[in-house]
Amino acid sequence: LSYSKVAGSVIRFFVKILAKIKIVKNLEYRNKVINQKIVSFRRNLSDIRRYWRRFLFVLLLTFIKMTIYFIAPFFVALALGVNIKFTDIFTIITLASIVTLVATFVPIPGASGGDEFFFYLMFAPIFIETKILSAAMILWRTITFYIPLVYTSLATIVFNRDRKINMLDTIPSEYQWFFSRHMTDRIMEAERYVGTISEKGSRRVSELADDMPRSIKKQGESNENPENPT
Repeated sequence: LSYSKVAGSVIRFFVKILAKIKIVKNLEYRNKVINQKIVSFRRNLSDIRRYWRRFLFVLLLTFIKMTIYFIAPFFVALALGVNIKFTDIFTIITLASIVTLVATFVPIPGASGGDEFFFYLMFAPIFIETKILSAAMILWRTITFYIPLVYTSLATIVFNRDRKINMLDTIPSEYQWFFSRHMTDRIMEAERYVGTISEKGSRRVSELADDMPRSIKKQGESNENPENPT
């Protein structure tokens, strides 16, 4: 609890500085979000302590999954006939983890283009020939991204064909309150922003109308209310 208070105070201090130099807007809303994030963080820590066996099991599964993911280039090299030793498997895992880590900073869905580029860059010493390197990159990307993308898409379509999914239903019940409150605050903020824009627009129209020459005003009024020729 004391750690949460200290962390919250430090974060709010820096956010306040950013607000003074006009980088962060709506300081009150940001502080509210920070408080909610800290509460969520504390709940997650308490859940880990309460369900530590489940946490260790998930940690083990994640370790196995990432190891299989990082070891894929090794089997790609074997499939393409590259002269590689079993002792090189740790080098392969290290290079693949670096590729994944760096590619996460590429702001594109699926890191498309980033993964391919960094794979080409990091694995060039192993797949010396350009043709083999290109084939290895395509095969690796297909195994680790495109095939999972296809079968998970098909599974989603098949299992959710006749079911309407509510967004809140996909979120654990203990965190739905935070999501609902966060979205409500964002909607209220958007409504306030739109209201401000509308008020400014109406005021600007009134100012333009006051500055308009009288002759143009009379002409506009005559066009809006034409006299009856009869």
